[in-house]
Amino acid sequence: MTRRRVLVDARKLHDYGIGTYIQNLFPRLWARAGEAFEWIVLVHPRDVRSPLLGSSFPPDLRWVTVRASTYHPFSAVEIPWKLRDFRLDLAHFPHFPVPRRLGVPVIVTLHDTILLKKRARTPLWKRW
Repeated sequence: MTRRRVLVDARKLHDYGIGTYIQNLFPRLWARAGEAFEWIVLVHPRDVRSPLLGSSFPPDLRWVTVRASTYHPFSAVEIPWKLRDFRLDLAHFPHFPVPRRLGVPVIVTLHDTILLKKRARTPLWKRW
């Protein structure tokens, strides 16, 4: 059986809303997925093996640390560069800043749409 490689982005682990979502969703995904998936978790260096992500990690879970903050333009370069050798099948970003050119299907969770209203007044360079 071919295992699927799935990236989950946990960089906003400490945020109130999105962090709560991450803290509750990812450990449950790992527990229910069984052996069918191989997990790659994107985190800030301080969050490797964080108890906020549960007490039981899949045995072959891979941690990928990213130094750029979630909204920093450099994250659009750093993330694809760090993931280049993983041959991912799917990526889940629980917030909207998704790096371009990952080359895999991406699931993005939108928690609200207020930013769509603000977008019209945002300079083009920030929207990109």
